Amino acid sequence: MEPWNALVVSHVIAALFVLAIGPLRIFRRRRDRVHRSIWYIWVAAMYFVCVSSFWIVSEGQFTWLHGLSAFTVVTVTLGLIGAIRRNLPSHRGNMIGAIQASDASPCPAGLAVTLPHVMWVMT
Repeated sequence: MEPWNALVVSHVIAALFVLAIGPLRIFRRRRDRVHRSIWYIWVAAMYFVCVSSFWIVSEGQFTWLHGLSAFTVVTVTLGLIGAIRRNLPSHRGNMIGAIQASDASPCPAGLAVTLPHVMWVMT
């Protein structure tokens, strides 16, 4: 397999993994060991998806998806820092931004998935 194909395949697999564990990260109890474990795995996968996207370019140019990747790296990092510092409003707000970016990036229909997540997290 060519390196380009391996990068795209690994990027897609990681992105599908991020979307697949979405219900686990949202619809279960918070503030326990399993919650933290799921989130650390999700954060690592998100970093991989975002960083690998910068090597996937169209005709040598970045697209709006690369801007979304940069936004996601920032929000995931700030959310992780908020969790480590036990600043729950910062953690929640930044992770909601990261969730919106990860769910909406494959297609605009991802917004239909994002809105119920955000409404549930905010309660």
